[in-house]
Amino acid sequence: MSDIVRLLHVPAGWTWPGSSEATADAASAAFEALLPRRQAPAWQRAANCLGVDPDLFFPERGGSTREAKEVCRGCVVRQECLQYALDNSEKFGIWGGLSERERRRLRRRRDGAPYRVSRAC
Repeated sequence: MSDIVRLLHVPAGWTWPGSSEATADAASAAFEALLPRRQAPAWQRAANCLGVDPDLFFPERGGSTREAKEVCRGCVVRQECLQYALDNSEKFGIWGGLSERERRRLRRRRDGAPYRVSRAC
């Protein structure tokens, strides 16, 4: 059995017979290093929503979006956020102050043209 397969099946704190806990920790760290890390876009660190409960931006169907949009209203990275949602086809939640329905309308209006968010939004 390969080391990677072993790592996938090893419960936390358990070591293979004949190995030390240090060896298991080193193997676990090596495996973690192989996993891709998703780096958040730089603009997200300046967003008003940083630290706000994410559930606010993903209301239940028919739920109010007012509070989430209020957080977005004065955000300095609102355009970047909306552009990210459009570029990545985000289907759920409030992004850049727009709901899923509003983003769909914007996409339809653009009629296949690349979505570029202007500062006038």
